[in-house]
Amino acid sequence: MTATIRPSLILNMDVDERQYSDDLVAEVKRSYSYVAPSVVAPVTPADAEAPVENTIRLVVRMHRPYWDANDAAACEQWGAVMPKWLKNMFYKVSSTVTACNDVRRKSGQEPLPYAWMEVEFGDNLTVAQATVAGSAFPSDALSVVEKARDLACAGVLGEGAVRLSVPSRASWEAQRAAALEAAQTEDDSLADGACESAGEAAEAAESVEPVEAIESVEAVEPADAVDDAAAIEGEPAAAEPETAAPEEASKIVFAPAFEVNRTLWGVEYADGTVHTFDSAEGAFID
Repeated sequence: MTATIRPSLILNMDVDERQYSDDLVAEVKRSYSYVAPSVVAPVTPADAEAPVENTIRLVVRMHRPYWDANDAAACEQWGAVMPKWLKNMFYKVSSTVTACNDVRRKSGQEPLPYAWMEVEFGDNLTVAQATVAGSAFPSDALSVVEKARDLACAGVLGEGAVRLSVPSRASWEAQRAAALEAAQTEDDSLADGACESAGEAAEAAESVEPVEAIESVEAVEPADAVDDAAAIEGEPAAAEPETAAPEEASKIVFAPAFEVNRTLWGVEYADGTVHTFDSAEGAFID
């Protein structure tokens, strides 16, 4: 039997530059230190109003062949080590992500969500999967990785495949856009309801006879009346100094949690081309 060795892990976090700071880097490194060394890098969003889209990448390193399912020794190495090790790492990293965000929420800080979790298998294949609510890893993350390996080694994904996205980028973006639109519609509906309630309250207040206001006018002191008359006759009171309105900080948008349909997969190749693979049919559709 071939001797087995354990792989090592490095965590790479790509964080939206609008959230990135030295304090955040220190927090992340401290939080994940018991799992693996981590590297945090800022990324520029597509545009200033784009929702936050952070990525956490598990970089797998092992100095022995393990990927090729057609090689007996590599296949044995994979079976003896990878499933159990990956399952353990997925659990540890996912638990840390959710725990860190719980701490941030309780302390009044904005969340640090990860839209994608990726597993980079050296020069073989990178498997990216959309996270679920709370940035947790999908429950079937390991089975997706194993299926991706089987398809790649069987040649189903085609020559030169370097990255698999579950779901495809196009599918995920369409689903996120729909979730954002639904959330905005709900917010608008709630705002309309609040305005309607406020309007009804104002109408009710106006229907009450303003007795108190009349009494207040009658109680004005003569000196105050003289001052008011002078102002009317061309002696305006000193104007209140204008206060500059504070600049509104750019608001960071966080996409709402939504149930991801993972049927369509995106396969990216070394030349940059991307094709869509229907995982239900087991075939490409473009």
